[in-house]
Amino acid sequence: MSDAIYCPRCGAENSAFALFMSLTRCRQCGYDLEVIQVREALRRGSTLRGQSSLYEYEVSKKGAEFFPRGLLLAPPLALDGGRNCLRVSGDPTATQGFSMLWRRLKGSYLELSFDQVVRIEVVCQVEKVAREDHPYQHHWDVALVLRDGQQVPLGRITAERQFPGPVLSHHYALRLAHALHELAGWPVQQREKVEKPPEMA
Repeated sequence: MSDAIYCPRCGAENSAFALFMSLTRCRQCGYDLEVIQVREALRRGSTLRGQSSLYEYEVSKKGAEFFPRGLLLAPPLALDGGRNCLRVSGDPTATQGFSMLWRRLKGSYLELSFDQVVRIEVVCQVEKVAREDHPYQHHWDVALVLRDGQQVPLGRITAERQFPGPVLSHHYALRLAHALHELAGWPVQQREKVEKPPEMA
């Protein structure tokens, strides 16, 4: 039995394998179908779990929680879908390390309403390094962008170097972004940043 998904834009049938191979885009018109899969999972009451370099996270229809993967790395985050607010323990502008931990131990926190967030940003960074080392290394940085331009980073998802590493990593980054979109309504924006190695002397 095929787990086909029908595109809401053009009606084309997309198989699970086709979605995997084309970064969850409709094979006919390019519509992003990952959001449909995430929406259905949340509607059924599923909790989406995953991790980035900064957090382990859980997203459900009620809200989302981000648990730091190290005491000194990032402050705990919680998105409350009922109150439409984002709560950040400590100070997200504090330098990572003991200053950040100290702010959290003092019990300080920042609470932002959902309308203070303008978008979820997924930035693809492609590092081009020496071929004998590893020819390409892909990273997807996921962050919330606030109205004042400040970013609340949710972490970096790095690809494995062999196929299908970049495909799967992009899938996980989009899955997180789309889950937050479903929860809070923030638009998702993707862009690419290419880092070139320094010129050899």
